[in-house]
Amino acid sequence: MVSPQEIDEKLTSKEGNLNDLEAEVTVELISSLTETPYAIYLDSPDPVAKRYSDKVVKLLSSRGLSNVIVIAENGADKRYPIVSAASIVAKVIRDKEVEELKKLYGDFGSGYPSDPKTLRFLRDCLRKGYLPPIVRRSWSTLRRFGA
Repeated sequence: MVSPQEIDEKLTSKEGNLNDLEAEVTVELISSLTETPYAIYLDSPDPVAKRYSDKVVKLLSSRGLSNVIVIAENGADKRYPIVSAASIVAKVIRDKEVEELKKLYGDFGSGYPSDPKTLRFLRDCLRKGYLPPIVRRSWSTLRRFGA
């Protein structure tokens, strides 16, 4: 899991963006495996999938994993069943994490910017002058409220 603070740090450091952070975390996960995979399939967060795959290849190479084949495409979850399965697992894990966080911070909805309950939660927090640590300070949604 990547914490809101890690995301904020990456975005405010001027040394990268969310895609860079995702590539770094992906490579960290691959590096932690007991066996090196032959290939990895990724749903590219970058609209230019080659740019993302090049980034991942470079990071893998810097860790001595230059033999791993990287297949990164936009919409890979629709083309590769393994990516679809990983996406489902990630969503289930996220949903469980959200439910645990709600026990601590109250019902903040889905956490997505299109959710009125999430927006209400943010507005209430800002009104009280406190943003809980689950809220990214760099989240553009906060700017809607002048934060």
